[in-house]
This record gives sequence, C-alpha cells and structure tokens, in this order.
Amino acid sequence: MTEVKTEVTLEATVERVRFHAAAHPNYVYVTLDHTDKDTCLYFDRFEDGTTACACLLGFALKDLGFTAEDLERHEGKDIPDVIADLGIEPDGDNYFNRVLWLEKVQVEQDNSRSWGQAVAVADMEYADV
Repeated sequence: MTEVKTEVTLEATVERVRFHAAAHPNYVYVTLDHTDKDTCLYFDRFEDGTTACACLLGFALKDLGFTAEDLERHEGKDIPDVIADLGIEPDGDNYFNRVLWLEKVQVEQDNSRSWGQAVAVADMEYADV
C-alpha cells in the first residue's frame, strides 16, 4: 500500500479535479496508444522512461503528492479502488457522493468528453459535491 500523503482527503481530490477542469475545460483526454477509451491511464510512460500526467484524475492526484510510481500500480483501476488503495481519507457527509462524482468524471473523460463537460455531467448527477 502506498504511504498516505499528509491531509489527502476526498474534498481535496475533488477540488484539484475541478481546478484542472476549469483551467483546461476543452481538453479531451487521449491515451498514448489510443486504443482503450474505457481505461484511464493516470500517467503515461514514454519510450525513454519519462512519465507525464495523462488523465484529469492523474493531474489531481499528482497535485496531492502522489508520484508516477504510486499511480502506475493502479493503472486501469477505477477511481473508487484507487482511492481506497491510496488511503485517501473520507471526509464529511458526502463521502459516497464524492466517490461517485469522481467516478462519473473519470467515466465521462474516458468516453471522449472534454474535462469541462465531464465535470458538468458529474455535477448534474451529484449536485451536492
């Protein structure tokens, strides 16, 4: 299990997702190999071994202190499993809705919606997040 970063909460994770979606609302996530749109890559690894954030959730988790190595062990996993595995703290009354909101954002971006659209769709379904 990855070492839990100080004060990493679901609320902070949602905030970082919203930050990146607002900064790049028209960005459409595409994997390096362009093959499986239903699988999120948190980080892309290039042929020379370097890494870069890939999906919206990868950017948010990197901001919260997780490394490419932390997240590579979770490639292809849905965000609820990643949250549990990384030890991200549940917080507040909206724990389940925050998890579902993050999952909805992930699904929408993996199905070719822009980051802004992915957040807007999640907001329509989980207005209290």
